[in-house]
This record gives sequence, structure tokens and C-alpha cells, in this order.
Amino acid sequence: MRKAFFCFLPAALAAIVCGAFIPQSVGRVSAENPVNAVTEKSINGLTYKKFEYEDNGRQALFYGEYNPAAEGAEYEFVIHNVKNDAGKIVKTAVSDIAADYTAKTGKKVTLATNGDYFDLTSGQNMESLVMNGVVYTIGSFSTKHCLGFDNNGKAVIGRMTQVSSFLEVQTEKSLTYYPISAINQPPEEGRLSVYTSANNVSLTACGKYKFKTSDPNVLQFPTAAVSTRMVEGSVTDDKSLTLNSGEFAAVIKGKNEISRFFYDNITYGTNVRLVNKPDGEYKDMPWVIGGYSILVDNGVVNTNVHTDNAGNVWGTPRTFIGVKEDGTMFLAVLDGRQVPYITGCSVTREAELAAYFGAKYALELDGGGSSAFLADLSDGEGLKLRNKPSDGAERKVSNAVLLVEKDKDNGGNAGGGDIPPEDNKTDDTTKTQSGCKGAAAGLTGIVAGICCVAAELLKKRNGGKI
Repeated sequence: MRKAFFCFLPAALAAIVCGAFIPQSVGRVSAENPVNAVTEKSINGLTYKKFEYEDNGRQALFYGEYNPAAEGAEYEFVIHNVKNDAGKIVKTAVSDIAADYTAKTGKKVTLATNGDYFDLTSGQNMESLVMNGVVYTIGSFSTKHCLGFDNNGKAVIGRMTQVSSFLEVQTEKSLTYYPISAINQPPEEGRLSVYTSANNVSLTACGKYKFKTSDPNVLQFPTAAVSTRMVEGSVTDDKSLTLNSGEFAAVIKGKNEISRFFYDNITYGTNVRLVNKPDGEYKDMPWVIGGYSILVDNGVVNTNVHTDNAGNVWGTPRTFIGVKEDGTMFLAVLDGRQVPYITGCSVTREAELAAYFGAKYALELDGGGSSAFLADLSDGEGLKLRNKPSDGAERKVSNAVLLVEKDKDNGGNAGGGDIPPEDNKTDDTTKTQSGCKGAAAGLTGIVAGICCVAAELLKKRNGGKI
């Protein structure tokens, strides 16, 4: 009798206290409902879980977490997309995005989900996107948001609105960024400016380096180019500057460290890019992924999520990403639109799920037919699709979030995007840009803690099974 009482207590406590945050059937057994089950597996620090439970119908949730900030961590999270030879995004299934990443870097992918919302015609992602510290897009929808992370425990959520421009120079030995002080204006002493058009501009005591680009819009960063410097020796100090179609110039004022670097390293064929890097709240964030509603902000559940675009519709597949207080990151997918197999949920429930899993920050990613969850469980099947997309197969999407092997020879940066990896700079605090309405952070933590304790007690009393 005593044993039965202690088995019942954790389940009842979890059901009563956690009702507002997690479907009651997650974390407890119902003899009348054999669907309830939790599959769990841990591989090299990656924890994979599959939940099957009842919540306004049958539900199946796929979850993977890993702490890239932990000492000795061998994996980290990156964002990747596929582009054609012209540099345009190609809509690609998540499994193929992962394969493309491995082909380009030689690094294994162990976990993957779809990423940002996107234009179904062009494949262009809709919110901000930063890969390897370089800004590819800045979101223009006031209702959408993005999550930045550095794999060292720091994260920021909100809207990225500030960027700074740089000239990226790639040599055999280094990848260097020089701040651009002005566009189509003379630089100050010791500074660098970029000219994209010149009509007999007088530039005294300036070194001038021309670059050829095939990008039709030079000022739509990032813009890739190559140096057309043909001769060695002194840099001509001709006052005039003339640019042909498809050219831009870097102009450096005076003799200084920048001018010496360019003189020594810019030769014919040197690769450069005009790029933007995150600034403001997102400064030094090497990875930024876009989504829709903020689900959890600084531990507070957002109770004011969007209701358009099927946001308040039960039955919709969902994908979300979260970062915990200790730097652990997780990806989760909830299947839907496949009654009677699986139902799906609303964004409000999605936010509650993110809080249940312990998120300090969590963002809603693209859902619906885009939702895809792939994991390598070391079962001989490699990186495999684990969920059942509502389209019947993986949808081709704009980008994906991947858990990949770290590059041990480069400070643990996995690379990705279009450029070699760089050393990341970070500040000393976790940052948040915008708040959410919702329950108090302390209450969320207490409830989550009680739920976890209750579930663990029940698990122990049932021989390791929930």
C-alpha cells in the first residue's frame, strides 16, 4: 500500500502542478492509454527523447539536446543552407542540407531540424540570418523574431536591427575583417572606405585597390570579389579613381597598419567580400536563426504568441529551438495534421512545452509541412528522419539548424556558411532584447523543478520506466 501511494504521488503532483505547462500525460502512465511512452537514448552527450502522449488527441514529440558550452564538448550547433553557383538559395530537404554540410566540411551531423520560415517561390528565408558571424539577411517583419547563439552559453532573442560593415580579406594564412568607415566618401586618416562608383573623385595620399565582382548589386552585402591588382611595387597615388562596371575599390588613407597589410597581401586573385556583421544586442553572435513568436524570454513563457498563420490552430506540426541557463541547447519537433495517428498543437502549447524542457530562451521555427527532425542514434542507420512530416516526405526548405562536429584545429568553430571559420568574440553576459508577457520566471522554474522531480520519482519507482 505504501509503495502504491508513493507511485501515485509524483504522478498526481506532476499532473496538478504542470497542467498549465505540459500535457498531463507527459511524465505519467495511464493504464487506459497505451500510447503514452517515452523513448530515451544518450550518445556522446546528445540526449534524444521521443514522447508519445494524449493532449487533445494523440501527440508525438521528438526532442534532442546537447551542451556545446560544456568542457570537452565535441559538437556544436550551426546553421546551413544550400546555394547554387550564382549564390542563390536552393530549397533543399533537411537531410540534403545536412549532407551538403558534410560534403563541404567533412564533419558529421548528428542532429538536424528545419529552420526559418521562407518564401515558397524563391526559397529566401524571411527573418534575420547570420552564419559564421556574417549577416545574410535582416528581418523586416515586425511580428517575427530571431535567436542568436555562440555555443559558449550566451544567447540573445528578439529582433536584430543593427549591423556594421566590413571588408573581409581572405589570404592563405588568415581571414581578416577591416571596418568600412564610409561608402563612396573619402576615408579619414588611418581608415578604409569603399567606392562602388567614381566620377573623377580626387583622393589624395590614398592607396587604392580595385576588385572585380559578378554580384549585380554591389551594396547588397555580402558581396564577393577578387583583386585585379596586376603588379608588385608601390601603390599608385593617382588622385583620380575610375571604376568600370562590376568593380569596387577599397581606399585607405595614409601609411598605417591597414595600408601595410593591403600592400603586402592584396595580389591578383585575392578573395575579398563586403559583409555586414551583427551589432547592438547581437554583436559577436556568430549564429542567428529566424522564426516567428518568442516562446520563452528569460525564463518567462510568452502568453501573447501569434494567432495568424495557424498559430492558434490545434493540429499543426511545430518546430522550436531553445537555450537553457547552462548553455544546453535543444531542438524539438511535434508532428501533426495526421489524425488519427497524430494531432499537433497550437503555438501557445508550443511555448509551454519549451518552458517544460527548461528553456531560458526559445523561438518558434517554421512548422507545418516543413517540420522535420533527423538524428543519428548510432544504430547503424546514420542521420535518419525520425518524425513523420505531414506532407508525407521532407519538404524542401530554406535552411536548417544542425548539431555538428567541432573543428578542433580552429578553436572549436565548426565553420559552415560561405566562409572559413573565424575566432568568435563574446561579451560577459547573456543578453535579451525584448520582453514577453507571461508567468513569472520564478514560478516557471519552480513548476518545472517540481515536474522533473515528480517524473524522476515515478521513473525510479517503476524500474526506470515512466
